[in-house]
Amino acid sequence: NADSTKQNAYTTKVTNAEHIISGTPTVVTTPSEVTAAANQVNSAKQELNGDERLRVAKQNANTAIDALTQLNTPQKAKLKEQVGQANRLEDVQSVQTNGQSLNNAMKGLRDSIANETTVKASQNYTDASPNNQSTYNSAVSNAKGIINQTNNPTMDTSAITQATTQVNNAKNGLNGAENLRNAQNTAKQNLNTLSHLTNNQKSAISSQIDRAGHVSEVTAAKNAATELNAQMGNLEQAIHDQNTVKQGVNFTDADKAKRDAYTNAVSRAETILNKTQGANTSKQDVEAAIQNVTSAKNALNGDQNVTNAKNAAKNALNNLTSINNAQKRDLTTKIDQATTVAGVEAVSNTGTQLNTAMANLQNGINDKANTLASENYHDADSDKKTAYTQAVTNAENILNKNSGSNLDKAAVENALSQVTNAKGALNGNHNLEQAKSNANTTINGLQHLTTAQKDKLKQQVQQAQNVAGVDTVKSSANTLNGAMGTLRNSIQDNTATKNGQNYLDATESNKTNYNNAVDSANGVINATSNPNMDANAINQIATQVTSTKNALDGTHNLTQAKQTATNA
Repeated sequence: NADSTKQNAYTTKVTNAEHIISGTPTVVTTPSEVTAAANQVNSAKQELNGDERLRVAKQNANTAIDALTQLNTPQKAKLKEQVGQANRLEDVQSVQTNGQSLNNAMKGLRDSIANETTVKASQNYTDASPNNQSTYNSAVSNAKGIINQTNNPTMDTSAITQATTQVNNAKNGLNGAENLRNAQNTAKQNLNTLSHLTNNQKSAISSQIDRAGHVSEVTAAKNAATELNAQMGNLEQAIHDQNTVKQGVNFTDADKAKRDAYTNAVSRAETILNKTQGANTSKQDVEAAIQNVTSAKNALNGDQNVTNAKNAAKNALNNLTSINNAQKRDLTTKIDQATTVAGVEAVSNTGTQLNTAMANLQNGINDKANTLASENYHDADSDKKTAYTQAVTNAENILNKNSGSNLDKAAVENALSQVTNAKGALNGNHNLEQAKSNANTTINGLQHLTTAQKDKLKQQVQQAQNVAGVDTVKSSANTLNGAMGTLRNSIQDNTATKNGQNYLDATESNKTNYNNAVDSANGVINATSNPNMDANAINQIATQVTSTKNALDGTHNLTQAKQTATNA
């Protein structure tokens, strides 16, 4: 450990001493030379500075070790221990050299994990595969274990270097960036399969995927795209049945505002769903569009309006007082069977029109009693009377609330027409006028009647209320004409009678009776006012004329006179 000159000096002195002791090459016999040689050896030995140099070297080594800032305390202590155990300068130097190497290795180790926080905060770590993260974490943990040792320090530089390599390799093995690229590629491939999205939605999502800085962001974009695609599909489904809805009564009979709301909601949905022109509509707006379609669809009130119309129609039906029960039941059934408001209203209108027709039919036979009591019916032809009574009976059957048939408006109107036509066809008044005309003609042809009698009979004919009355007057006229004929015949030979001997020689009272009877007959025949219309009375007058004529006794008186004269 001494300086080389001191080592050489000592070695030389020892060699010289050994030569003296060995007597080679020459024998030294002088004690003083021996003593001097011994003194020289001792002096050279005392001049040796190896221990001092070793002490200084150890001191310097320890100082150097303390300056190795990358080493942990146990490592430094272990090195100092090795320094303390060293007996040679080269051993101290070897420890110091090893310490520097160890320090360098520790620096590499420390440097390898110095950016641990940055690494773990980086996308390349956060998105790395779990195994890769675990490998890195283990490597860092192992490195920290070495750095933070409190005993049994790692003194093997190669082991430390290996730990550093493991950290660096694990760091380099982090595959977050690769996973991000793979996730982006996978997300875009998935995006291409989302068939419900519009081009603008896909473009926006694709840009979002490209801008993503983490797999989680890609995943979020992918999930958002999937959810958006699902909602777009739901939106498509929400309007899938629009044709069926728009053809259904619940739409066609809904309030206009509700129809417009549904139509507008569907139109908005179609705009959103348009592949080439549809905007980049958000999931929230798509869901709002679905809600709008669903709400507008649910708000359609066509079915309710039909129900309301049916209820209103049935209420109105109950107020139709002229139709019969069968008609009311049929109308109720048709209201129930109607599927649209228009259909219900059509049935209701049919009911109203039928009720009017039934009311008109009732009005058409309301004068039945008056008609049956009228001359126009009484003296009508029998077939016309039968036609009228049958038409009225048919109408009454139809109008019967309980047993009336379920006839439609046309049938009811036809029944009314039959009543009206049959009533219009009644010809009693005509027959009466015809009877009167015929009676007047007959009266005019009765040659035995006086003008006054004819006028009186014609007056009676005119006053007759029915054909039977006319016939009675006509019969009376014929009877009266017969009586007048008899009366006229009874005085036809009045002049001859009065010029005859039977009258001239008759007893005065008999002549007077005859004259009075003839005068009565002439009074009837020649009356110009207040004519005698009593056929019996006229027949009595004619009989009186005949009986008084037969009572003339002129012939008898002449015979009696001749007999008397003869006898005289």
